[in-house]
Amino acid sequence: MQFCKLSNWQQIVLIFIVGILLKGCTSLQQTQPNPTANINVSKALADIHKKNKLLAQELGKLPEVINGITYDEEATLNSIFILYNRNPINFDKTFNEMYRVGKPEIRKYCTPLRLMFWISEYGIKGLTDRKEIHRIVHEYNLKKLIDVAWIDKNVLIARWKLGEIKNFLEKIENKELKKSLRTTINTVGDDEEALDTIVNNWQEFSNFRYNQKNLAEILTNHKTRFGEIKSTMEMLNSPQIINLYQQKFFSYKTSYPNHCNGNNSRLFRTGRGCCGCYTRFSYDCLRIAGYESKPIQVKSPTTRSYHLVCEFRDKDDKLYIMDNSCKRCTLGRGILEKEIYVKTLPQLREGWHY
Repeated sequence: MQFCKLSNWQQIVLIFIVGILLKGCTSLQQTQPNPTANINVSKALADIHKKNKLLAQELGKLPEVINGITYDEEATLNSIFILYNRNPINFDKTFNEMYRVGKPEIRKYCTPLRLMFWISEYGIKGLTDRKEIHRIVHEYNLKKLIDVAWIDKNVLIARWKLGEIKNFLEKIENKELKKSLRTTINTVGDDEEALDTIVNNWQEFSNFRYNQKNLAEILTNHKTRFGEIKSTMEMLNSPQIINLYQQKFFSYKTSYPNHCNGNNSRLFRTGRGCCGCYTRFSYDCLRIAGYESKPIQVKSPTTRSYHLVCEFRDKDDKLYIMDNSCKRCTLGRGILEKEIYVKTLPQLREGWHY
């Protein structure tokens, strides 16, 4: 048998291509739980450990805790400890529900618990109503938790401006004027355009200046939490969380007449994609989270040759379809039992594209 001899540059190109392929494979390996931070890195974490060891261990796996505790993070842990002490029974019940989301033996950390951490932090910084965290503990619901915790960057900026303005109002000595301005500001809420109009045109705000340093910190945290596809996929560590993320941040965009190639990075970057993009994103997130999943082709709800969706096996051992690129196909739920789904859109074949 005769083999062709590759030139030096051809060998370099081949090594480069193989390296990319290997990197792509390893990036999709399922995760492992983060090591737990030493409880002594935080007084609040040590106090929580005395009340509920598992809660403290799971808090210790969060990215905000495992890499060292800042002043704000210690304050957030302390607010969670205070909240726990107010009603331990309710808190334990809520935490137990959070803990069951995803696969504890595989996920890097408990995502619902991390979102509770964010909301506590937002409350301290005035970026959300402090009452929200109490509602979550007493009336836990994963969708409501996500709606409160996953705040759009523009909304965060508007809420930061609102908080800065409220702090400024506290310095006004005239009680009647303060009351009147506070009523107006509360009516406007986090409408950034209306807030800017008030600040730029009202005489009472002629000496007002925003603290840009605080904004820079808020935006840095937001970018750390949502700006990188790999860490975001690791956060989406259960079918339910993946589903809610897609419904909140993605919208369908047809690729017609071109082929839908399932581009993960473009979907993540732009928030828009075809059925192949949605399926690729679901498939990759589920694999990372330790769920058996595969792409399947079903009868198209339109006149196309087929529609691409993601099949997965959940912890109840049942097969489900995740399909957020066609809302009516899952009755608006995003996830439907396969047995029910294929009655309307029968499966044609497994795999991506033929």
